[in-house]
Amino acid sequence: MAVLPRLKNNADTLAEQAYAILKKAIVNNKFKPREILSEEKLAADLGISRTPIRAALSRLAMEKLVSNIPGRGSMVADISLQDVEDLFVVREALEGVSAKLATKNITAQEMVQMKHFLQQQRDSLANADYLPFLEADMLFHAELARISKNRELYEIILSLQDRILRFEILSNTIQSRAAKALREHKDILDALEQGDPALVEQKIIAHIRSVLQSIREAEAKKLS
Repeated sequence: MAVLPRLKNNADTLAEQAYAILKKAIVNNKFKPREILSEEKLAADLGISRTPIRAALSRLAMEKLVSNIPGRGSMVADISLQDVEDLFVVREALEGVSAKLATKNITAQEMVQMKHFLQQQRDSLANADYLPFLEADMLFHAELARISKNRELYEIILSLQDRILRFEILSNTIQSRAAKALREHKDILDALEQGDPALVEQKIIAHIRSVLQSIREAEAKKLS
């Protein structure tokens, strides 16, 4: 089981702190799929009672990062290729719509912010630092969704990001496709600057399908 930091009894609630720490450990693959999460051990590791641990695990179960096993407690949610396929169908539909809206609504300042996230990815790639690369990737997509100015759409897209990031980390594809992902993001920004909603939608859908194809190929190699 992953090594966890002790919690501090500060302004944030213990349940909120436990939730954030456990989610990060699951998303970053510190806790493996199907790994049993013992409330007693987690509470001891974090230096808190089981009550906030139980609340954190319940919240993670709602986000489909944890599964409840009758008689055994909680375990890290398993992932199948079908899970990835299903999520990416939803992702493509939602981000395609948000990208078109963003093209109509983006300001000069927001374009600067998008370019900043792209530069963060360039810097991470230059340093072969792939987790920050992925984190900047998620920020790029989140900002594009926020710029749509559709709060409901933005919040749904944001709610999917932890699972998407987890899939990408588990598939171990980012190192091999980081340069391609960077080019795809540059294509999206170029289309945004042109102010062409249909082209932006086309570019982001092509990017999402490219990510999915990389995951498919990685899973096929595991089976060969």
